[in-house]
Amino acid sequence: MIPQQPAFNSHQIKQLFFIAVLIGLFILLFNNLKEFLPGFLGAITIYILTHKWYRYLTIVKKWNNGLTAAMFIIASFLVLVLPVATLVNMLTGKAGEALSSKKELMEGINAIAEKIKLWTGYDLMQSNALEKFTTKGSEWATQFFGATFNVLGVLGVMFFVYYFLLTSGRDFEKLTMQYLPLKRNNIKLIRKEVNSMVVSNAIGIPLIAILQSIIALIGYLIFGVNQPFFWFVITCFTAMIPVIGSTIVWLPLAVYLLINGQQWQGISLIIWGVVAVGAADNIFRIMLSKKIGDTHPLITIFGVVIGVKLFGFIGLVFGPLLITLFLLLLKIYKNEFLIQNQNQKQ
Repeated sequence: MIPQQPAFNSHQIKQLFFIAVLIGLFILLFNNLKEFLPGFLGAITIYILTHKWYRYLTIVKKWNNGLTAAMFIIASFLVLVLPVATLVNMLTGKAGEALSSKKELMEGINAIAEKIKLWTGYDLMQSNALEKFTTKGSEWATQFFGATFNVLGVLGVMFFVYYFLLTSGRDFEKLTMQYLPLKRNNIKLIRKEVNSMVVSNAIGIPLIAILQSIIALIGYLIFGVNQPFFWFVITCFTAMIPVIGSTIVWLPLAVYLLINGQQWQGISLIIWGVVAVGAADNIFRIMLSKKIGDTHPLITIFGVVIGVKLFGFIGLVFGPLLITLFLLLLKIYKNEFLIQNQNQKQ
């Protein structure tokens, strides 16, 4: 009888054990550090967007590494944190005004509820729908912004990691190239795809939101919306939310105009929102996809939904990247293993 070969030799058993230990350590580290994951991903995003400029200044212009990194951190802080701080300050001010004039606010809400009841027969106040909507809106807003800006810890990690990525980024990239168990061409393909997607989403999504909000602002000015520049700022942030986007700003404003007796302004703002603002989103997205990176709309929509749930605000960038990397890894697996196995069988 021919002796049967063991299913695994000693070398394979050692390899499997080592892989199991690595996976176990990865899970342990991930579970204890997952709260800081948005900060880490944010650092990678800023690094990908700025590392070429940093290397130009430090290598070509011979600037000091540490001082240049500090300068980049300060600039990134101003670009990223100040807009959010401005939004929070504006909303806080509005909340303060609302609380100081609580009686007038409730009278206005009651008047709107009465008109809705007159038009539709639905009693907004009696059904507690307004209270439920407010509660749900508060919960959603807390989850959306709080998931990422939790606040000082995540920002501290982000800029701390960003500093070391700038000063030691080349070493980190070499280690990644060295230890990934893939062919060099596939590693370069992943690197190229990651860079393209990060640039496309980190620049494209905010830029589209700003351009779309400018179109919305024109409508606010034309149709007599109160404090149009305040609503422009709010529209800039909401326009980055997938699917609904800026609609959650201009549609309630249009309804308010209708209820307030400004019939033609309200109807015109709805038409403007659907036609001009909606078309602007599609036109700008097509234009930017040719300039920055061509990402399928379905990947963007589903990626952003998944990303925001997993990572918070930074998920706007890394959600679509996850789906793209998944599809790319399937392609690489086919090239690395399936085709190779088929050739060996032949």
